[in-house]
Amino acid sequence: MIYGVDGVNNFPARLQALMLGKTPGELSSAVSGLSKQFQSRVVASLSTFLHETTGLKNWPWSRCDKVLSEAGYEVKLLPGARLQRQTLKTPSTKLNQPKLLALDSDLKENLIQLVRLDTQDNGPDPSSHYNRANSLDMNPPQIPTINLDPSSM
Repeated sequence: MIYGVDGVNNFPARLQALMLGKTPGELSSAVSGLSKQFQSRVVASLSTFLHETTGLKNWPWSRCDKVLSEAGYEVKLLPGARLQRQTLKTPSTKLNQPKLLALDSDLKENLIQLVRLDTQDNGPDPSSHYNRANSLDMNPPQIPTINLDPSSM
């Protein structure tokens, strides 16, 4: 009888709204507001993590690899991370709920790390033109010595 009056799609929404003291329209706006708040919180958590590690203020999303590399870091996902690497390169406005949940979970469980790049210089590259032209000769020319002893003159 209930389904005949309201239809199959409307009754559950109306019942839930009635139980919460809202209209069905208010329910959908509350849900979208919560998802926006959740997205903002996750993005803020990621930016805080970035700032604490590197000093950068905002996650660079689509330029992630380049900006982090210039700062001397790279992203490392530990085993067990639910997040896919590409998610960190996708603008936050395009992330859906499951990706945000995975990102939030991995941040809380410390499964995302920013690792310092090995920037130690291992010496000059022997194959470069500059280094071949300016390298030290293994047999340097002999410099004549001057004898300053007056008795030998």
